[in-house]
Amino acid sequence: MKFAIKLVAFNFGILFTGVLVAEVIFGSWFGAPQLWSLGVVRDINWKYNVPGTYRRDSPVHYTRDKWGLRGDFGAPKNVEIVAVGGSTTDEGRVSNDEAWPEILEACLKSYGINMDIANAGVGGQSSLGHALNFKKWFNFIPNFNPKFALIFLGYNDVLRAGMEGQQDPLTFTGLSNNSNYHKLKKWVKINSAIYNLIQIIKGNVIAWNADLGPVREIRSFISPIDINSYEVDVRDKIYKIRKYVKIGSTVYNKTRDISLSKYSENLKSYRTRLNELDEAAQEFGAIPIYVTQNDWGYWREEDRIYGNLAGYHLFNNLNNVTRSFCKTKRRFCVDLAGQYYFGPGDIYDHIHTTVQGSKKIGNKICKPLSKWFLANGHF
Repeated sequence: MKFAIKLVAFNFGILFTGVLVAEVIFGSWFGAPQLWSLGVVRDINWKYNVPGTYRRDSPVHYTRDKWGLRGDFGAPKNVEIVAVGGSTTDEGRVSNDEAWPEILEACLKSYGINMDIANAGVGGQSSLGHALNFKKWFNFIPNFNPKFALIFLGYNDVLRAGMEGQQDPLTFTGLSNNSNYHKLKKWVKINSAIYNLIQIIKGNVIAWNADLGPVREIRSFISPIDINSYEVDVRDKIYKIRKYVKIGSTVYNKTRDISLSKYSENLKSYRTRLNELDEAAQEFGAIPIYVTQNDWGYWREEDRIYGNLAGYHLFNNLNNVTRSFCKTKRRFCVDLAGQYYFGPGDIYDHIHTTVQGSKKIGNKICKPLSKWFLANGHF
């Protein structure tokens, strides 16, 4: 019996020592950046075709520097705006100069606002991942001090709300609880290599099933299929639908109220994450600017909603949280979702843009943002 106890204790000691060594080497306990825990890829220069998505005349040119930033901004010290978001900011199926942050930069310069923009989009990230970017990524890039963080968010947080019957997996547990236990628990979650590895595995499974995230993206990028085999987006057929519901009608209000009731807890947790994200950006030293986002299945014309009304309310209710947050916190918000709905040829699936769609997003963000910059002397 004593021998068995000693054997178990010995093996437990070896396991504990191994875990401790792994945490010291791979964890973030001593301030070392662990970009792998955020799904950030670095130091790459890829050219690839994107068959089965949309028709284009040349391969995609996708690069990220040794710090994981995308774009042609030169050096981190030159960056004045960092674009933060998920795969809709990373935009893996358009080239560097075709992604909306690059389009936005060129447009701002036409207004006399010369600001270099770095693309820090990461496929599959929600508002929680964005918050961690400031704490575990941006803080460790030498001479990286952007004045502004342009945060494009919506779809990945809506995806969480769309998981009926599940607790939001991206909610910080105990944020509203100031006890030492909850502070310690949060600190361990942020810094632990093993915890982050488990979350990465879970996140990749979710991302894979949703056709999102870096693993899924890279897998689909590498293909021997010739560029001439690209197909035109078949989802454009939705824009031929002429059935609509009027805003304020009985059906409109009933569908909205059902969505609000169904996802009320998810909307509350999203608001909590927005607070965490906002604090993280400010602590880093960047002024946060928020951009709302739409899905492909609906669009608005004056007082009419065409297409998927339930989908419209799901997105609009979440965007209303963002709008309300910006108003309460006095943050500038580019309400892209209120002025731009996807049209034929803008997207190749349900949310990701073609070159045409990327140009529209960059230019739509540009006008209100340039006005705000000029009005506040930020140029």
